[in-house]
Amino acid sequence: MKKLLTIIIILSIVAPTMADWLPLVVSDTDCIVEEVYHHDITGYVGKSFPLTPAINVIEPKPYPTDYPPDDDSDDLIAGSTWDNGTEKYFVGTGADWIWDTEYASEPLPGEGGYNPDTDRASWGHAILLSKTFKIPGNPISARMHITADNCYSFWINNGIEIVSDGAFYTYGWEESLMLDSQVHPSMWKSVEVYNSGFDFPITDLVEGENTLWVLAGNEDYSENTGKTGIDWMDNPGGVIFVLEVEYEPSIGNPAVDIEKYVGIETCSDNCCKQNRYQYRYQYNHQCGQQCGQQNCYQWIHQWCNQCGGCNNTCEIIWYDADEMTGPTVKAGETVYWRYVVENIGDVDLTGVAVWDDNGTDDENDDFLPQFLAVEVGDEDDILEVGEIWIYEASGVAVEGQYTNWGDVTTDQGAYDEDPANYFGEVVRGDEGCTPGFWKNNAKKKDASAWVGYSPGDYFSDVFGVVIKIRGKGRRTITDPTLLQALDANGSGINLLARAAVAALLNASNPDVAYALTESEVIAEVQDAVASGRKYVIQNLGNLLDRLNNGGCPLNQNGRRLTFNNCYNYNSKNKKSKWR
Repeated sequence: MKKLLTIIIILSIVAPTMADWLPLVVSDTDCIVEEVYHHDITGYVGKSFPLTPAINVIEPKPYPTDYPPDDDSDDLIAGSTWDNGTEKYFVGTGADWIWDTEYASEPLPGEGGYNPDTDRASWGHAILLSKTFKIPGNPISARMHITADNCYSFWINNGIEIVSDGAFYTYGWEESLMLDSQVHPSMWKSVEVYNSGFDFPITDLVEGENTLWVLAGNEDYSENTGKTGIDWMDNPGGVIFVLEVEYEPSIGNPAVDIEKYVGIETCSDNCCKQNRYQYRYQYNHQCGQQCGQQNCYQWIHQWCNQCGGCNNTCEIIWYDADEMTGPTVKAGETVYWRYVVENIGDVDLTGVAVWDDNGTDDENDDFLPQFLAVEVGDEDDILEVGEIWIYEASGVAVEGQYTNWGDVTTDQGAYDEDPANYFGEVVRGDEGCTPGFWKNNAKKKDASAWVGYSPGDYFSDVFGVVIKIRGKGRRTITDPTLLQALDANGSGINLLARAAVAALLNASNPDVAYALTESEVIAEVQDAVASGRKYVIQNLGNLLDRLNNGGCPLNQNGRRLTFNNCYNYNSKNKKSKWR
């Protein structure tokens, strides 16, 4: 007979005063056909295809020729041979015989009216079906009621496979010829009961999602078996079963989620973009070194009134930078972090603690972000289900790749963590003051703009190399001071001497955004002098000279020239405030 499969999963909640089996999930056509099997004179054939829902079976009337002409999905048809054999055990459970077995014994697709497109789920003398279900608590006991025409096996998840007595082979029986000698011909007349703790361990079941697997097969009456006298069309097969599970309700699932973001401040000024560099150059050269002359005020006036001057608009852009490298930020600038904490479980959470590992494995330097606001929920000390709290912190961006983790814990044991990344970039400046500026500042303003060095320091002590230059009056000076180097006359080593000292002073002054660092300037000078090649020395002198003419942001007092208020310019008295 062809197989019919009905799966019913019954879940019951354990209460202090009752332990009844309460059906919660019923399986019938919700079962999924995973595979079909057939064995004929050519050998075993297994069929895999896209997952197909099971179908209700035609339940057989008493033999030999009362096989109903149409499918009937009613539960347990009165007068059905199967139902009489099982003594109506499944009445009221919702279980039904399933899996159309009309073509169970048909040897090949396409014969007997078989349509491979519409009837593929009803071909083959054995089938594998599955049913996925959820247990909303901890399973404490279970039992399986099952019968089939003629044999079956079942297992839960990856647990123990239980094979019916009617199956001739313990395992792999579905690949046999399915003769009477290999299957129990009257297995369907009785219902077997399998209990957890005896037939299979309760640990085969888990809280949450589970899958029940049922393998069913029927004896083969096709001509391939040599049987005569019974039409294979009058030999349907089917399976019906109920799985009951007793469980303890879950006490809840505490769970928390933290999403960490890195914030970079972005500022945009209102200066006209097209000419901003032109005005900056004019500001630096016309005003920076000649402030007080007529053209100085003229360019200040144009800067303020035509470009909008120093009216800046700043905002923090947030990035969910879980992966390297993250956004780029200038090393030394402020970087921000935001921590979004949400209760994603089903119980309220207390004792919420958020901290940051500060980008190291050392717990001693961890820091605590500051609570900012409740985005969703009330403002008590309980993170209720679905509530969202916001925390923030800030720090100084370091050079290179940086990753730090935000963590959250609760009294209920919920925990989560999330990283944030950024890349600290060392930005090269384009400002520079000329050798003449540094020489005049030393002679007239007592070197007020010099940082870290003095005019009387020897070139060799600073740069680590001894040079000879041509000073005033064409006299030769061996190992000059820095001020003497600024006075060197001529090209070649003399150019390099002047440009090198100016470059060093630009790099050491924090108010000058220079293109090189102090160590880079010193290293370049050492390499050029050590080479002994005139063109190398000349080329480096030319390069440093160009950088030193980038535009000086300092006045002769060594203070950086910036606008205090662009619109304080007064064309009448030609005064502007500086700081």
